Amino acid sequence: MQRTPARHGRALQLLALALLVATSAPPPTSARVRRQQTPNVVGVWQAHVAGMPIILRLNSDGTGDFDDEAFKYTVRGASIVVEDEDGVTTYNFTLRGDSLVVSGGDLPGALTFTRLDAPEAGKKEKGGDETPAREGEAAGGEGASEELAGKWCYMASVNTGSGGRMSNRCFTLNADGTFEYHAETSSGGPVASSASQESDSGRWTATATTITSHSSKTGTNTYRLERRNHPKTGDPMLVLDGDAYVTATQRAPWPERERQ
Repeated sequence: MQRTPARHGRALQLLALALLVATSAPPPTSARVRRQQTPNVVGVWQAHVAGMPIILRLNSDGTGDFDDEAFKYTVRGASIVVEDEDGVTTYNFTLRGDSLVVSGGDLPGALTFTRLDAPEAGKKEKGGDETPAREGEAAGGEGASEELAGKWCYMASVNTGSGGRMSNRCFTLNADGTFEYHAETSSGGPVASSASQESDSGRWTATATTITSHSSKTGTNTYRLERRNHPKTGDPMLVLDGDAYVTATQRAPWPERERQ
């Protein structure tokens, strides 16, 4: 069928319109591409420096803290821009699974962190669904009594005529469900003396009568929990399997109804 001039003009208009739409469609913006490619660094991370554990928390709202020092941060490609009371510092990072390698800035070298929680707010196991706590058990930061959160210390000293031994063990229960543990032991005598240190970290859960630690070194351990007040000072204590850990910060004694 022969095309009339009117139809021919209409066909050219439709072709021009199609070309205009094809060429004017906005390509993906660089911001959109960056959002798709930005690694998920949100979570609780741990590294060891000179044998001591340090904790890095990166929250989804752009806040965080490093070894209890608060800051704000922004992820830009493969860099983390940190703003704190000392100014702005840019660090490079590489994320490989549950390992976060941070370098640059004011760090003398690369520092490798290991993720302590699952990528999504610590609520899911890797590759699985949300894992509820056992009946009667609550995870720290998710319904566990905030009264347990804080630093608790056990101290013991024994002196004899031939020497002595001192032990200092402290653990910190964080409200986000993580914990840090550090112990120092020293002994001395007329001939020789010795000293040792031990550190650990992981996650914790609690019931009214138990605390369970999910340690990065020793696995899962459950301790019998009692709440008592110090017989002399009245300071609150957590008694774990018979060992009394006294609060390291000022806090009110346990009410009578909460003591076990």
